[in-house]
Parts: sequence; structure tokens; C-alpha cells
Amino acid sequence: MDPGTGRFISRDTWAGEYDGPMSLNKWMYVMGNPVNYTDPSGNVPYNRIAAAVYAFRWAKGINRDYGKMSDNDCTNFVSQGMKAGGFPEDDDWFFEVRGVDGKGCTGYHPLSLGSELPWGAYRFPWDIGKPFCGKAWGLTDDLYNYLTITHGFQSRTFLGTKPARGNATGLVIPYAGEYMEFPTWIDKGDIVFYRQNHADWIEKGGMFNHAAIVIGWGLPTSMKDLDFKTSESRMMPHIVDHSSGSSKFGKRTINDTNSDVNQITVVHIPDNIPSYNSEESNVNKLINTTLHCKCP
Repeated sequence: MDPGTGRFISRDTWAGEYDGPMSLNKWMYVMGNPVNYTDPSGNVPYNRIAAAVYAFRWAKGINRDYGKMSDNDCTNFVSQGMKAGGFPEDDDWFFEVRGVDGKGCTGYHPLSLGSELPWGAYRFPWDIGKPFCGKAWGLTDDLYNYLTITHGFQSRTFLGTKPARGNATGLVIPYAGEYMEFPTWIDKGDIVFYRQNHADWIEKGGMFNHAAIVIGWGLPTSMKDLDFKTSESRMMPHIVDHSSGSSKFGKRTINDTNSDVNQITVVHIPDNIPSYNSEESNVNKLINTTLHCKCP
């Protein structure tokens, strides 16, 4: 702002939200109501508790406002939790037209057309009125790129240290029920990405084939042994997710998966989310993720 004239000399870096038309005007200050509101930083607060509460609430069910993307619903579910925490939508990460048929999104926003859709088709006129979303909302690798490259959020990768079992290859993350040490900055609402080297999508060049959301910390768990009792007193991050075989178990330890995992990467979402200019976004120029694979 120019203090001499009281006029803004640059546009708001926040892209705004599609369900709040006034927020899309980058020259408007606090929705045109400076008497009751202020915006000292231009950042958007992230409500971790709201994200975790939503994720726990819907871990074993489908919110028909968003629908389900077949068995590959993990990233759609994670994005719902982020949205519940107040993460701002933009041209790359968004969901529109809620509560229509409960079948998940059918494509991308018209502004994003020109890229191949994850279902191998473009959005047709008869898709109008059905739910649709941005690539980063529903595709695992695109969400990871969006968080770590577009927004530049902090991440930490944990590699396998145990010999693989079954059809897994390479070293794998310590098995369910075993203690792993994680940094204390991991918090509710953070996003977890999983990589299985033997998964079809990874063999085709993908980075991750599953995503989950952190809802807090707790003792080690083992969903394969419901009577499992740990002797550990040390805490580990607990997650929830949507996958074909583990959602019914609800919250569990970050390494408590159906099958062996080679890599876990945790992305930390800050308490205040710095905005970026969506017109300068290059996330769609990164890896063109067009498929999901079965979640671990």
C-alpha cells in the first residue's frame, strides 16, 4: 500500500476461493469490510483441529458432498480434510459443485482444460453440473508437487530399513507395531505420502501411490493383530486414510499399513499458509500424473 495515497500498489497474492466470489477480486481488501476485518499478513490460517476432526469423522465413511473416486479415494479424502482446516482453494487445488451425485469429481475446472484428465478423457458438456476438481485435489503426485513445490512446504522422508516380505522389493519401513522415531514438528493436518516400489504406478514412474492425513500422536498399533498390545511408551504420529483395505480400522500408527512400504514422506502444512499467485503456478507443468494405484 502507498501510505501517501492509501491505495494498494500490488494485487493480493491470495488467489481467493471459488465459493467466495468477493475473494477473487485481488484488489479488494477484507471482502470490502475494513471496519470489521483486518488482513495484516495476507496469509490464510490453517485450523489443524478442524482438519483432524473432519478426517476422523469420515475415515470410515464417504461424505456425499464430495463423493468417492472408486477405490483410489485416498487423495480426495486427504484434500477434504485440508479443506475442512481452511486450506484455500485455487486453480490447481479445488473442488466444485458439491452434493450432486456422490460419485466424486469428473474432471477439472474449465481454466485447467488442456491437460489429460486422470480418467483418460476431457471434460464433456454432459459433465456440467457434476462435481469436478483440480489435479492436485485428486491425484497423489500432483498434491505432493503442489504442497512442496508450488507452496514450498517443509517435508521429511523416511526410508525403509527392514528386509522386504511377500511381493515387496528392497528395504521397507519398520513393520506395524514397531516404534519409529519421528520429528516432533509433525502435527494434526499434516499430509503423509507412501511409496511401494512394487506398485504398478511406481513401476510406471510415479512417486507415490497413497496419501493419508495426520490426526495426532499415539502408541504404536497393528491392524493385522487386533489384540496387539505394545510395550512401548513412546508416541508416534497417528493417521487416517481412505484405501480399499485399511479404512475400516480407523486411526492407526503412520507405519501400520496393509502391506510393506519402502518410503514415507511427511509434508508439514504451516499454521499460516502463505498465498501464491495462481497465474504464475507451474504445478501443471510438472509430472503429469494420470493414474492412481491401489493404496497400501
